[in-house]
Amino acid sequence: MDGESPRAMAAADAMSPGDRPANDASRLADASKGSAAMEPRMQINGGTPLVASTTAGRNHQQFLDRLKHQSAQSVVNEVRDFVTCFTADLSRRQAARRIHDFVSDVTPRLTQTKAFADLSADEATEVAMEGIEKFVVLKLHKLLFRHSPADLREDEHVESCIRAASSSSSLPAGLSAQALKTFEEAVVELQQLDQYRAPRDKAVCMLNAYRLVEGILVEEAFNKGSAKDNDADEEGGLLRRLLVALITRSASPNFYSNVEFVQAFRHPSRVTAEEQQSFRELSAALAAVIGSARSARGGAADGGAGSDVGEALGADAGGPLPDWLVDAGVTFHFEGHSAGDLKVGDLDELFDGYRKMARALRELAGVAEPESRNLGVASPHRMRGLRST
Repeated sequence: MDGESPRAMAAADAMSPGDRPANDASRLADASKGSAAMEPRMQINGGTPLVASTTAGRNHQQFLDRLKHQSAQSVVNEVRDFVTCFTADLSRRQAARRIHDFVSDVTPRLTQTKAFADLSADEATEVAMEGIEKFVVLKLHKLLFRHSPADLREDEHVESCIRAASSSSSLPAGLSAQALKTFEEAVVELQQLDQYRAPRDKAVCMLNAYRLVEGILVEEAFNKGSAKDNDADEEGGLLRRLLVALITRSASPNFYSNVEFVQAFRHPSRVTAEEQQSFRELSAALAAVIGSARSARGGAADGGAGSDVGEALGADAGGPLPDWLVDAGVTFHFEGHSAGDLKVGDLDELFDGYRKMARALRELAGVAEPESRNLGVASPHRMRGLRST
């Protein structure tokens, strides 16, 4: 299995077209049973309610059971074909857009089947959309999460920044014993982020951690017992300091990739305002961590509280890239570097970016893809052999 391509492994998870309809649906649903148990649980800690990954009575396993109904067979076939034909050479934004469009397209047809007849229209839409999103992303996880060499590179960079900033970031003085306990619970929540694979389950971990930190703000404001004109500014500064300390203390594995993954593959219609706020604040806190590490090393200064992760990581690229390059997955991470700065391990990303830009330019010019995609440059797969020499 180790020698198979990511696309082959994803296709292997899909169903054989020769199966009987009833068995086809059952096998497709049964293939994801193992993931249903891996969901964040709802807890009540320190008076701050944490969200569950599923609402009562509508968990992912029940969605899989509905897929086994004969009336859902045509949708099962569509899901199987979508997973099997999904290509591995898409940028994160392109892959997310394709998945979002598919989920939006197939959900109405699934909700009209007898398998969902016992639910109200709103309930059926919620269950179907959440279920299809999770099912498809789990099937394609090998192609979507940390698939690009750039993701591996940024994770390493961010983790080094977190280690560098951990010595200088600390909790605000004067926090109560309950606040310190709540903070540790938030650390545990964020450390679980990498254990889950579905966008919503990861989002739950992030939202839980954010809510716990917000609970500290509420408690501190209550204990202070006074109102000042600059309370909002003070709370904003305290929130940022707490979130920075949360990120450095938890040192959650692959934090950059997890944040990017959730923001990309969570269906826009399912993201609540509170989730969006938690994503934005955690991204800004991560940007502050990266900026702090750069300053400590004598590098570029922090882009400010309003900087997002992408801006903080791409500061060396000379400013924001146009949308057509972002869509194509081009990063310009090596712009301004000489050949002597490169390592053998950087070649995969460099050649990958070259091919993506060439493809994007051909599309803009309306030029057809050449029959031979060998542009005279050694492929990343061939270049990997250099690592052992």
